[in-house]
Amino acid sequence: MSLGRVLVVDDDPRVMGILRDMLQHFGYEVSSAASAEEAFAAMVDVRGRVVFLDLQLPGISGLEALAYFREHYPTVPVIVVTGNIEHEMAHQARDRGAFEVIGKPFSLTALKDLLERAMNLAPPQ
Repeated sequence: MSLGRVLVVDDDPRVMGILRDMLQHFGYEVSSAASAEEAFAAMVDVRGRVVFLDLQLPGISGLEALAYFREHYPTVPVIVVTGNIEHEMAHQARDRGAFEVIGKPFSLTALKDLLERAMNLAPPQ
């Protein structure tokens, strides 16, 4: 039984694979997208309860994608993943409604705790 659906948006296949493996290990159903555009289309089909969103995406930026998710899916927690949590974009993500901003690399324990907190606030499927 799945604990819920999670959408991972990251253009780095290595990071995508690590996140997918970790989240599936925890018992979540994982869908993925390599760009914001793919994520918007995937969200219609998979209706993720939580979104992991990289800030550095090709095309539409992670900040623009965050704004889209806040507008169209206001109750879905968006966890922003970034290589530098002290970067101005990370601060902007917090200001624009990110549930949390985590830095790469991330620990297994921190990721699990963060996801459990987000799922508690996420809308039911």
